[in-house]
Amino acid sequence: MISKYPRPQRVWQCGPIVLVLMTAALATQSAGAEPTVAELLTLLDKQRAAFHAQSSYRLEYRIDSKNSPVPCKRKYVNRTHTVTNIRRGKDLFVRVYFPRGSRTDEKDSRERTIYRVFYRDAAVEFNGFHYTISPQLFTQHFQDFDYTDLQHIDTYQNLPRPAGNISPFQLTQPFLPETVRKHLKEYRVRPERQSLDGVFCWVIERPGVDIIWLDGEGLIRQRELHWGPGQPRSIVTHLKDYREVTTGLKLPMTILAQYFTEPQLDPKEIWDQLAYELTVTLLRYEFNQARDEDFLVEPRPGVFVHDHIRHVNYQVLSPEQQPFQSAINHALADKPGGSRQFILISGLLAGVVLIVVLLRRLRELRRARA
Repeated sequence: MISKYPRPQRVWQCGPIVLVLMTAALATQSAGAEPTVAELLTLLDKQRAAFHAQSSYRLEYRIDSKNSPVPCKRKYVNRTHTVTNIRRGKDLFVRVYFPRGSRTDEKDSRERTIYRVFYRDAAVEFNGFHYTISPQLFTQHFQDFDYTDLQHIDTYQNLPRPAGNISPFQLTQPFLPETVRKHLKEYRVRPERQSLDGVFCWVIERPGVDIIWLDGEGLIRQRELHWGPGQPRSIVTHLKDYREVTTGLKLPMTILAQYFTEPQLDPKEIWDQLAYELTVTLLRYEFNQARDEDFLVEPRPGVFVHDHIRHVNYQVLSPEQQPFQSAINHALADKPGGSRQFILISGLLAGVVLIVVLLRRLRELRRARA
């Protein structure tokens, strides 16, 4: 299948032999002969290129949380939930399932499922009761991509710009390698490798801000981010048990994310203490097999629909109504050449206009002869 993502950077056009030699050289370098930041980024580029080269992906994972006993403001409200992310070109699908009793606070904790979809330039948000269709992507459609966010992968590239910020959204994971390249002169490589979970890693750091542990293949094994220069830690991510999920692409089966207290909210005496931790476990994965049906989430009878494409509000009475597909067809019909129905109607109108013109011409000819 042809990838809808940008082609890898030109450095990869030099061929696999150069990459193998570079990997071997970096793996055998000794203390005092550490690679440059640019050389290590080249290896990371290889991993990112392998991910973005996939025409589609489907990732299903479970998130389990554990709050620390530290009396801080930064807490996680869900004990466990399961997320499914699908992307194919500009099409997005997010499903979040919360089992009964999953909340850690005193709020209602019924079983529920949330859907967010962007498909064929139409967006859906469905909380189980209200089904909202919009003609544009919103920032809430970028939520719940924890598995790729915690790997610091920019999975949002080449998506349409969000139309607005209906619900709070803030990117907390600076992407790699983009962040390093943006501040390249401020990063350095420590002179000695460090063993992490039995794997020797080079350590790239922006002192007091960002520390990255990268192995000889360019796989991120750990990252430590601070709230700002000289500030306490914000988050530490540990990426474990890498496996090849498709040819040339390795992903971690488990991610442990440790979130720390926030200086703006918590007293100084508890700064740099653990607030909560998340364990992200990859359950299933699939690449280059996404279908149109994966993005078509239709509501069950009884659900209220708010269709901002057709500008109607109604309650679903039967499964045959298919509100999402109907809205998409309506949107396509409004675009020139967007659907067969539009082309047929346009052809009929053109035929009517032609007949009218011919009748007028015949009438003029008869008058001239008379």
